[in-house]
Amino acid sequence: HGRILADQPFEALRAGVLAERRLFVDFAGPAPDMALEGVSVRGRTERGLELAFDPSVIPAAALIARITADHEVEDIHVEQPAIEEVIARFYEQHGAAEA
Repeated sequence: HGRILADQPFEALRAGVLAERRLFVDFAGPAPDMALEGVSVRGRTERGLELAFDPSVIPAAALIARITADHEVEDIHVEQPAIEEVIARFYEQHGAAEA
């Protein structure tokens, strides 16, 4: 009694469901408060931030340049959301949250 919700490569599914990326920043000192347009703070540690951003709104290079211009950074990397998050969001969008 199931139904097919999508039949496409995962990267196409990801792009259509959850275009945002994650930027993980480790600072040389305490993690600052940040309020950047198009960016949300998803996690915080004493010296680190996990930021979510849409690269079509603010490209990763521009975001990194803004952060490093104002703050001393020890490490930084960009990731795409985990497959589980993409699938969960897909199910929410299609009313199949319990699938």
